[in-house]
Amino acid sequence: MEDISVEQIIKVNPPKMALFYKIGLGILTLVSVFLIRYLVGFGVILTACFGLFLILLWRYYDAEYEYELVDGELSIDRIMAKSSRKHCGTYNVARMDIMAPTGSEKVEYRKHQKLKTSDYSSNKGDDGCYVLYLPSNNEMVRIIIQPDERMLAAIKAVAQGKVYDR
Repeated sequence: MEDISVEQIIKVNPPKMALFYKIGLGILTLVSVFLIRYLVGFGVILTACFGLFLILLWRYYDAEYEYELVDGELSIDRIMAKSSRKHCGTYNVARMDIMAPTGSEKVEYRKHQKLKTSDYSSNKGDDGCYVLYLPSNNEMVRIIIQPDERMLAAIKAVAQGKVYDR
């Protein structure tokens, strides 16, 4: 078997409520700036706290997922604000039970099983999303990813007969 190495980065869409959080926290920060005049010490601390939370909120919702398939191992990282990286997990694709599109009858019967589920998709809906069932740390897990054509072909090459298109 030849060495397979494929990498993919997808942009994550923030949830709709994130816009309201950002606007609300921005308004609170502006109000606290105007309150500095009346609440001297407390106003400065309040403005600093709201400003810090606003920056952290913007960074948290500016995220991407990086899928990296190297020698049968699928490594998934979350990149926040194009600067910090958090490792989400490494999964052995060769040991996978099944991989099929979300909503497919191949994985529909497993939907009600109580498994640890990790969603590493772009939050744009189920279009192009695949569900993987595989063992990780001696327990079965459900992984939701959104692979492109190259990544899908590489996973098919590693886990032959376990990947379905419908």
